[in-house]
Amino acid sequence: MSEYRPGYIEGKRKLGVYVDEEVHKALRVRAAETGESMGQIVERALRKELAQQERRRHHEVTGL
Repeated sequence: MSEYRPGYIEGKRKLGVYVDEEVHKALRVRAAETGESMGQIVERALRKELAQQERRRHHEVTGL
């Protein structure tokens, strides 16, 4: 059995970022509307952005 650590989520790393107040408000509203955590929404957005960048790099290298 693992030791309890407040604020720790198995398999996740904590990340602190600064965002514009307007972005933060929109994120809070979206979380309230969907019932998701702000972290879930941010992680999904980051994964989408990173995948798009990877596709662009692949296209530049392969021409496909």
